[in-house]
Amino acid sequence: DDFHAGLWYWLVTGRIYLPVSNMSTPPRPGPEGSESSLVGAPLTPRDRILETARNLFYEKGIRAVSVDEIAARAGTNKMTLYRHFESKDRLVAECLRALAADTDALWAKLEHTHHGAPQAQLKAWGEEVGNLVAQRHDSGCYFGNSALRVPERKQPARAVIEEFKTRQRD
Repeated sequence: DDFHAGLWYWLVTGRIYLPVSNMSTPPRPGPEGSESSLVGAPLTPRDRILETARNLFYEKGIRAVSVDEIAARAGTNKMTLYRHFESKDRLVAECLRALAADTDALWAKLEHTHHGAPQAQLKAWGEEVGNLVAQRHDSGCYFGNSALRVPERKQPARAVIEEFKTRQRD
């Protein structure tokens, strides 16, 4: 759901989305968990579209979500969506790139926090993932699910998926 996706966004970026319209995602709690401690600047329309699409793709599946639904839930319109992303396929690829960057940032944070202690890093990763799974109706690995929903090798998202999975194995 939106709250847990926002929590993940906050954990990784340290930024909280501030809504700009009644169609925007609601504010999320700040560092101390109080709703009054909001930090960060409002997301740009492009970032709102990415965040909304990412949540909807995970919740419903890539093929089940229309660009109309993404635009409406992001508090924007199709023209703005297509100004930032030339197609839904490109939007899917950008969502996956953003998720890969978030995942890399979380690993970097864990490496910094537990410098020189790989077991502690893995334990902290397991706790992060366990907390996310416990707080939402988990649909599995975003990249694995996307690979099943985007089987065509020529799709932009497929290259992002394969690059991320290869990097994770290495």
